[in-house]
Order: sequence, then C-alpha cells, then structure tokens
Amino acid sequence: MITGLHHTGLVVSDLDAAIAFFTSQQAFAVASRFDLADTPENRAMLQMDDARARVALLRGTLGAIELFEYSDAGHCANPGREVYSAGIRHICLQQDLSDSLYDGFVSAGAASHSRPSGLGTGNSYVYIRDPEGNIIELEGVPWAPAAADRPWFAHTAIVSPDMPRLLAFYALLTGQESARQGAFGPDPKFDRVSRDRRCPLRWRVASPFQCRTGILAVPSASDHSCRAPSAQHAGLESHLLRE
Repeated sequence: MITGLHHTGLVVSDLDAAIAFFTSQQAFAVASRFDLADTPENRAMLQMDDARARVALLRGTLGAIELFEYSDAGHCANPGREVYSAGIRHICLQQDLSDSLYDGFVSAGAASHSRPSGLGTGNSYVYIRDPEGNIIELEGVPWAPAAADRPWFAHTAIVSPDMPRLLAFYALLTGQESARQGAFGPDPKFDRVSRDRRCPLRWRVASPFQCRTGILAVPSASDHSCRAPSAQHAGLESHLLRE
C-alpha cells in the first residue's frame, strides 16, 4: 500500500556543493549520508555498469530529496533540458509571496531567466536552476501561514506527452485519482515564467495525488518533448503487507 511520496532523487556531479546549495535557505537539512557500493544487486536495480555513488538524504518540511554523486560521470545532470522535456522535470518549493527565497537561491548560485511573476492566480512563480542544472519551481502563495519560517516541499513534477496514460498508471499505483486539472499558456505571462517559447501546445496540469507525506503533480507536455534518459527518480513509501 502506497502511503506517500518519500523523496525525489537528484543526480549531481559535486555532492558537497549540492548539499551547501540546498541547505542554504533552510529548505532542507542533512538527515544522512552514505556510500552506495558497486554490488550486483545495485547494478541490477540502477541498470548501471558502475553503481558506486556518494549519497545524501536531505529532509525538508513535507518532503525530502536524495542527492546522488555517481562515480560514473556519464550520469550527471543535463543542464540543457527544458521545463517541458519528458520525465521527472522539477521539484517545487512554496513560501509566502516574498521574493526572499528566490534572492537567496540566486545568491547561492542558482541561475534564473526572470524574477518571480504571476499568472493571474494570485500566486507568484519562477523556475530556477541549481548549479547542476536541476530545475526548481519557487511558488509564492498568499495563504502561507504567518508562522512559516522556512519554505516547504510542495510537489515533484513529471512531464509526459501522454497525460491520460500516466495519470492512469499513478492512479493504479497509489489508489488515488487526480484531484484537479487546469491549463496554463501559451501567453506572455506563462512564457516569462517557464521560458517555454518553443512548445507550441497548451500545458495541462493535473494535481495533486494527495499522499500522506507529499504531492505528486503530473503536467503534460508537447508531443515534441525530449525523451533523453534520466537517472533521477521519485521514491514512494509503502506499508509492508504481512500475512
């Protein structure tokens, strides 16, 4: 039985630098660090010829990320991939409507093509890239509790050119249907947020699968989405069923 989204795995080339970046704005704190051995079991699980990796689990409010620095440099992140490329595409952090989180991450080394802006929903949005090229959505929400002194993990986004198929898969996996659907773009506001001027079709957003420890959001993309392989992953947690 699936009980929640436990973590999202991000592949990095410099584990120590990635830890410094993600802990810089109090969004995450290091929970554990360990080495992944090059065993037959790990090779089979990861489908890699060399499974050696340095790993760190970082916990945040409502979710966690797991950072992997593989010895095989061919599995580092691809910074050239766009927000509409197929696969696990971004993680989202929410906070109040202040730009302080954006300014802090940029000061810590994030790249950005614009400052936070709105889509007419009352929220603010911006996509940034960490120093490894991983995409992070920062969403400001007017309903943030006054006591919230740090951002919280909102969702992990998976991009697919076949949204009904992917929604059906995760509904079967989690036992929960999509809670809502919507659409953004194409329009100047959405282009400014996403830098998505090459994607000719409207995006649909179906979210969330409400899991006890997180939210799994599934956007859809143009049929022209890139399908490059990705070593990133989402980790689901479940109860062990015993007879």
